Amino acid sequence: MDLACTPPNRAPDAPRIVLATLNNFTWNRLWTWSDRVRTLEAQEAQPVSLRLLGMEFGQYVTASAFGSALQYVLTLLLSGSKDYRLANIVAILAASVSNFLANDRWTFGHQASK
Repeated sequence: MDLACTPPNRAPDAPRIVLATLNNFTWNRLWTWSDRVRTLEAQEAQPVSLRLLGMEFGQYVTASAFGSALQYVLTLLLSGSKDYRLANIVAILAASVSNFLANDRWTFGHQASK
């Protein structure tokens, strides 16, 4: 069996990705946008509403998936005319800004206008 031609098994990456996303969501909720979360939770019947958590986490995952797709597509597009490493750095920066804006305005932006 030629190992060079065998595609890598990516299944073990799935739990790591889920844990990293959950960890990032938790820290963003508790630290980066904590002022908005506290204001929104004050309007809920329970201090930590499962409905609110589920909605925010779903939006966070959607924004993260969009950022990952954006990074992948930009890397492919830019690597045709630039060094792959430079293309990847530019794509990472663009996806990072995209993720921050999506989470700032959409996921945790509930009270940004008030």
